[in-house]
Amino acid sequence: MAEGSNSFLDDPCLSPSSKKQPGGWRAVKYILANETFEKLASMSLVANMTVYLKTKYNMEGGDDDLDPYGNSA
Repeated sequence: MAEGSNSFLDDPCLSPSSKKQPGGWRAVKYILANETFEKLASMSLVANMTVYLKTKYNMEGGDDDLDPYGNSA
């Protein structure tokens, strides 16, 4: 390797002209799907945990005016 050359910057795969920007509109569908499934999983967990605590441990709900997800009616 020559003293003046920098192999990192001379690599054509890493040059700024050939480097694509990550994300963009192609990633939106994956982000929305991830957020949707995450919300679905958390809502299901809260509902199942509520039923479990009420049946196995005979716990009563604190507020009857709240739905199982914690939002006011």
